[in-house]
Amino acid sequence: GSSGAMDVALVSALCQARGESASTREIAERACHLEGVEAGIPGGRQDQFAAAFGGFLRLAFRDPAVEVERLALDSSFLDELQRRTVLCYTGASRFSGSTIGRVMQAYERGDAEVAAALFGLREVAERMAAAFPTGDMARIGRLLSENWRHQQALDPGMCTPAMARLERAMAGAGALGGKAAGSGAGGSMFFLGPEDPRAMVEAARSLGMQILPVRWAAQGVLEC
Repeated sequence: GSSGAMDVALVSALCQARGESASTREIAERACHLEGVEAGIPGGRQDQFAAAFGGFLRLAFRDPAVEVERLALDSSFLDELQRRTVLCYTGASRFSGSTIGRVMQAYERGDAEVAAALFGLREVAERMAAAFPTGDMARIGRLLSENWRHQQALDPGMCTPAMARLERAMAGAGALGGKAAGSGAGGSMFFLGPEDPRAMVEAARSLGMQILPVRWAAQGVLEC
């Protein structure tokens, strides 16, 4: 997601520098073109649209059209979700393009397992969009873990040994669910915890993981 956010910020800044007016959707589309076409880095378009629009979204990709639906969520639920989310940096950065490239190649070859995992991810996304308005934390946690299981089926290197250790430790500390924050194979993971997530924080730190701050951004890209 970090590269998508950088794409969006760069496109927006260049538009401002040129005195050009661009809609949020236009900025997102140009950001996708910048990374996927001009830079030649394999990947989807969800990161750029998420960064451009901000907030909690249901995105439907109809190639080339992208449907953006903003989820109307209660502020008290969002506060609780933020408080109970633990974001951990695993200590290993990664270049997501290589992992995504392997997944795309496998899908194009007709790999049945990869295709099933991709369809599974799409189904989980729809169920998650329905779960958020209910405020059911246990259900949301289960869907996070289900998403992560499908994601790991995409590529053998998706879950590193450090990520597997962290996942076990967080489950033992009461996590309701969790997944990679991004394409996997390193980077960060986030977990949804019980009402008091302090045991999860301690478990992550005992493994040498860095705890990162969590704050939802209701707005996307903004002019400075």
